[in-house]
Amino acid sequence: MHDKVFYQNTFKNNQMRPLYVVNNFGQTNHLILRMLRDLGIDAKMIPNETPPDEVREGCRGIILGGG
Repeated sequence: MHDKVFYQNTFKNNQMRPLYVVNNFGQTNHLILRMLRDLGIDAKMIPNETPPDEVREGCRGIILGGG
């Protein structure tokens, strides 16, 4: 019972957060970001020097761009 409530709350909280595309200076970073936005997914590109704590608190998932 508790697992179900935890999952539902986590899902609701994560819906409001964007996916982060980590810019590792590859050629496809902008294409990945555009594809996500075209699918209606809130996404944001971040530098690969972003501190882990900031990433952990600010997104629902990460995609590592090329590089």
